[in-house]
Amino acid sequence: MSAYRIDLSDVTWTDSAPGLKTASVSTGLGTLKVAVFAAGFKDEDWCAAAHFGYCLAGEAEVEFESGDTVVFRPGDVVSIPAGARHKTTVGKAECRIVFFIEKDKRNGNS
Repeated sequence: MSAYRIDLSDVTWTDSAPGLKTASVSTGLGTLKVAVFAAGFKDEDWCAAAHFGYCLAGEAEVEFESGDTVVFRPGDVVSIPAGARHKTTVGKAECRIVFFIEKDKRNGNS
């Protein structure tokens, strides 16, 4: 990793759940998390965490406890607020999403 470029082939990938691999990189600016959902991935439990990211490839269908369903496709921005309980399902092709986790701007980041 250089001061200006991060090579994701150098990061450690983790099996976060069956069918879900993630890699995270942290710098003084914040954390970047890449998630690769395998074809056929399906969340078993509701997630209430906030997610903010960008869909790179594939499609992910997100069902919300409220009854809403949203399909994220390449080029879509994922913006799920904390507390919006949801489950993710992936169809026949893997889905790659980059999540941006920024530090609080009050800490001097712009």
